[in-house]
Amino acid sequence: MALDTAVFIYHFEKNERYFDLASEIFSRLDQDESFEAVTSIVTLLEVCVKPLREGRKDLADRYAEKLLHDEKLTTWVIDESVAREAAGLRAKYGVRTPDAIQLATALVGGPRCLLPTTRI
Repeated sequence: MALDTAVFIYHFEKNERYFDLASEIFSRLDQDESFEAVTSIVTLLEVCVKPLREGRKDLADRYAEKLLHDEKLTTWVIDESVAREAAGLRAKYGVRTPDAIQLATALVGGPRCLLPTTRI
């Protein structure tokens, strides 16, 4: 499964409306041997903004630890294949760059589905 940034934000910040759903995804990552996920490095950038703005480098570091060192979560960098796929998505559908990168990561990363959290 490919995960968009908001899933992480909902989980990390205990979003009142979506925390239960996000927690279910992270519980499956922790407990289900066959469940794996991918996200883009853009997620790291986006989840760290609020903690850093609030002077919470410790929290940003914890988020980075989860994104970069979880055995069952792959955080893809923006390599040439992702960049080209994202450019094609932007050209064809007019999606914003961060969304195109997330979608391209899902396509290049090979999961069967993307759990989007924005209107694309």
